[in-house]
Amino acid sequence: MRLLYLSHGSLHTGGYAHERNMYEAIRKQDSKQSREVRFSRHFRGPLAWMRLAVMASREAKKADAVITVARLAWPVWWAIRRNPNKKMLLVLHNYDPHDGKPKLFYRLLNCFLWKIASAYPERVRVVCVAACWKSLFLKRFRIEAFLYPNFFPSEPYQRLRREARKNEKLIHLGQWSAKANLILYRKLIPMLAQRGYTCFFSSPEAVEQKEFPVRHFLQKEDYLAALAESVASIILNRVREGWSRVAHESFLLGTPVVCLPGGGLEELTRLAGGRVAQSVEEIIGILEHPETLSANPVSLDAFHEDHEAEFVQPILKWLR
Repeated sequence: MRLLYLSHGSLHTGGYAHERNMYEAIRKQDSKQSREVRFSRHFRGPLAWMRLAVMASREAKKADAVITVARLAWPVWWAIRRNPNKKMLLVLHNYDPHDGKPKLFYRLLNCFLWKIASAYPERVRVVCVAACWKSLFLKRFRIEAFLYPNFFPSEPYQRLRREARKNEKLIHLGQWSAKANLILYRKLIPMLAQRGYTCFFSSPEAVEQKEFPVRHFLQKEDYLAALAESVASIILNRVREGWSRVAHESFLLGTPVVCLPGGGLEELTRLAGGRVAQSVEEIIGILEHPETLSANPVSLDAFHEDHEAEFVQPILKWLR
């Protein structure tokens, strides 16, 4: 099987880490002729998208099975459609028409899910990262998606969790990104400051930001240590996330998470003992009663990297 992992983007995001992990798991078990092609830039505007589509279609023609992402769904299908032996795995981390993407994006994606993914399940299958998304695709598009979660090694987090000394007045605000709900954070941060809390966003990249407290961590170990010292992670997104790796790491480090309802972040938070809040005022009330906050890393044992094979086997069976 000539396996191709096809993606795009200028940054190595959590989504990219998830996709590449699945590609490696399949490659190790069933493909001697595998390759990864990533168009490492940010494509803006119709002309750039058309160029991306042409490049993606050209690469997909050389493969028997293609792992790809939402924006490349139609170009890949166009390239493989005439060969009934060629297959596509479409990785969809989330589904949120209100996330700020152009309307055309969701029109094309919806059309693909209705016309192709639901009509040709023997050739095209969706892969999602959380059970809530698997249910959504089944209910809305009648698509039986594969579930392939994010996987983590537990040992490094256990060590940091044992070594950390909690700072009861230190709060992590999640990773700095375009998904952050800045309107709510503008309201929350002063209220926390009045109560003596110190807050910070974490970022793997240097950020020029004067309004919000963003800490740039050169080493992941330093970021994890700061996260382990925090009394809570308050993650307020304007987008329904697929599955927050930052929140997952927070729980593994013994730092409970408070979030807004919706998506994989809510699923994760409820699973691991965190709290889901409807408003900034409710968040303040939760912090004033810390006994209601908890982090249960054991509940996340199913996402240990040792369980990877359990989830990749159904995908391999379909590919074969």
